[in-house]
Amino acid sequence: MKLLYMLNIAFLTGLLLPLTYYSTYAQMAVDTTVDIEADSSNAASGKSYDPKELTIGKGTTVTWINRDSQGHTVTNGNPGETTTDVLFDSTKDPSGFLIQPEGKFEYTFDTVGEFPYWCQVHPWMTAKVIVMEKMETIGGGDGKEFSPPMEAVTEDGDIKVRVSWSPVTIDSGIPIDFKIETIDSNTNKPTSSKLYDSMLFDPDGNHVDASHRSLQSRDIQTYTFENTGTFTLRLENVNNTGQAVEFSITVVPEFPISIVAALMAVMFAGAIFATRKYRPLMGRY
Repeated sequence: MKLLYMLNIAFLTGLLLPLTYYSTYAQMAVDTTVDIEADSSNAASGKSYDPKELTIGKGTTVTWINRDSQGHTVTNGNPGETTTDVLFDSTKDPSGFLIQPEGKFEYTFDTVGEFPYWCQVHPWMTAKVIVMEKMETIGGGDGKEFSPPMEAVTEDGDIKVRVSWSPVTIDSGIPIDFKIETIDSNTNKPTSSKLYDSMLFDPDGNHVDASHRSLQSRDIQTYTFENTGTFTLRLENVNNTGQAVEFSITVVPEFPISIVAALMAVMFAGAIFATRKYRPLMGRY
């Protein structure tokens, strides 16, 4: 009996493993980037990290890209701090102390909290990453769960744009509601001007959806992704400034129902076979 029980458990485990793997894959975080701005090594330029404040979900990988002509660091903490107990520090990267021009540094945030950081070579450069849990419930009584927001800042730094979506898992063929918010970076309140044009581009750069003009600082746009890959959500003429921001959206493939059915059939047949084959042995165990 013990042997038969163990065989059935093994077959069921084999069936559940691919489903568990897909569930993890479908819920993967949407990664994002931060630019180390050109001329940020010049203290008088006012340039730094863009965006200076980034809100992400737990499990997201952030990639810093150096757009400047000089080397920089990305070091958790505040200017002048000498503690070695930091969450992330590009100076410890095997590739070298500095992130060279057009070089990259990445870190995956698995801890919830607020994490300031700075450049050890140019201490006027400071920024912050805010890490939230995977989901947050948006008010309004609709009960929808939206992803933690992605953020981007206009080139002049005056307007912060936040984008989140529901359902949290973006599958092809399913309508997705995107919540788009424009925020005054100085007051951290909704902007007074409420105009932008949102457009969606497929992985090949083709415009795949009609432009949507919004007249609200907090709006919902609905898109349906017909295929998979990395799409670009672009907002143009944000608040009549002529500036644009972009977001990369990853669409995962749906797990084919036919494969699930086939796996279940195979594993069920295997369980029946094991039951019949080893029934004579049951008395020995």
